[in-house]
Amino acid sequence: MTEIISVKYIVREPRMRMRLLSEYLLPDMIHLLSSGDLEGANLEGINLTGVWLKGINLKRANLRGACLQFAILSEANLEDANLEEANLSRSNFIGANLSRANMRKANLYYSRFTNANLQSVNLQYANLQRAILRCADLSGADIRYANGEPIVDRTKMDGLVR
Repeated sequence: MTEIISVKYIVREPRMRMRLLSEYLLPDMIHLLSSGDLEGANLEGINLTGVWLKGINLKRANLRGACLQFAILSEANLEDANLEEANLSRSNFIGANLSRANMRKANLYYSRFTNANLQSVNLQYANLQRAILRCADLSGADIRYANGEPIVDRTKMDGLVR
């Protein structure tokens, strides 16, 4: 598989600030991401490790097998998105809308879902180890065969499919 995007960070001593090295992103992808609207886009297998996508519209987008490790997806719209087999470990979904998203076999290790809408999401076979579900809404979510122990705090779980 060809890597389309590689986002790299450097740490500058002594302040320990991180800086995004945008020269590793293809110009077309920078333009596409900066538009903020990728509704229905086919991004299957894309590598968006560590990228900042706060508030982006990925409604009905195909992100099957994508790598979004360490990504910031706060307030993003991922309604009806296909995230099957995606690597979402250590990503941030604070206030994101993931209703009816397909996250089957996704890796959610240590991802943060604070105030996130996960209504009717498919989490079959997903890795939920240490995923943080704080004040989230998992109503009607399908968690059959999901593994790991998530951190659950004040999360709505009405009609959970187990």
